[in-house]
Amino acid sequence: MKKVTPLLLSILLFIFASCSKDNYSDCALVSPVEPIAFISIEDSEGVSLLGEDNVFKPSEITLTRGTDTLFLDFSEGDDKMAIVLFIEQFESEEDYSLNLNDEESEILNLTLKLNPGKCFDVLSIEKFKLNGEEIQPENGAYIIQK
Repeated sequence: MKKVTPLLLSILLFIFASCSKDNYSDCALVSPVEPIAFISIEDSEGVSLLGEDNVFKPSEITLTRGTDTLFLDFSEGDDKMAIVLFIEQFESEEDYSLNLNDEESEILNLTLKLNPGKCFDVLSIEKFKLNGEEIQPENGAYIIQK
């Protein structure tokens, strides 16, 4: 019986240690979701107005809050170009000016939420306001209609 007790105790300790740990080894295989949002600028028929050879040129578009200029990127696909917003740069419920050119700008205000996850916390947009009105994404992008 004395030989069985240490062996049984070792097995129980191994099982307890294996089960009591949160198993995050799968997290090494998972990439976190990049907190980005897409904005498309389109006419009333859904034709993109964004592009260097179009009405709104990416080289002229800036995103500012006060004296700070935030980084923007642009993505092209499906015959449309989109503005890529990196939402971790935003402060929730603050106004940002999306300057489309020297004459036109839009006010963006995002309500952000940090969603806890098993491997990573994910920042997401709870509300997206354009010029004070909440809009919903369509086909993966928030659309500014001109």
